[in-house]
Amino acid sequence: MTDARGRHQHVLTDGNLDLNPAWSPDGTEIVFTRNFDIYTMNRDGTAVTDISNNAAIDQQADWQALP
Repeated sequence: MTDARGRHQHVLTDGNLDLNPAWSPDGTEIVFTRNFDIYTMNRDGTAVTDISNNAAIDQQADWQALP
C-alpha cells in the first residue's frame, strides 16, 4: 500500500487474496476485498475488520457518501 499520494510503499496485509484497496476520503482508513468479503483497516494496518461477513461474493469496495 502507498499513502494517498502514491508514496511511501508499505505492506499492510499478508496476501490472503487482498485486492482492490481504496482510501477513505479523510485518508485514515483503507477498504479492500479479502477472500470475497469487504474489510476495512486503519492506515497503519491495524484494526482489520470484516464489514460484509455474509455468504455473498463481495468485491470492489469503494468509499462513497451516504444519501
